[in-house]
Amino acid sequence: MATSNTQTRFDNNFTRKFGFPKERPAGKVVESLRQSHMDFISQSPFCVMATADLAGSCDASPKGGLPGFVKILDERHLLFPDVAGNRLFQSYQNVEANPHIGLVFFIPGINETVRVNGT
Repeated sequence: MATSNTQTRFDNNFTRKFGFPKERPAGKVVESLRQSHMDFISQSPFCVMATADLAGSCDASPKGGLPGFVKILDERHLLFPDVAGNRLFQSYQNVEANPHIGLVFFIPGINETVRVNGT
């Protein structure tokens, strides 16, 4: 039996128990930003940044500004402005200790998001 690309990429205990994801959402899982992702991020005034410290304690912090506040350096690198915000710097301290990060970008009035995970 031939397996689809989705089956190969997502073969794990969860898919064996609950089934494979549908092709459309599975197709959104890519190794680097596509032009459509970069366009969305450049129009987004708001995102949530999820980080964790070395002990695994998680933090989800809102980040925002004018659309384009996050600069896109290339398809694998984003640059966040150095903004004091609430002056707790939890996200930045976490990233310094543990570089793994998750981002969800939003545009008000748009029923789509862009998720970015990486280091």
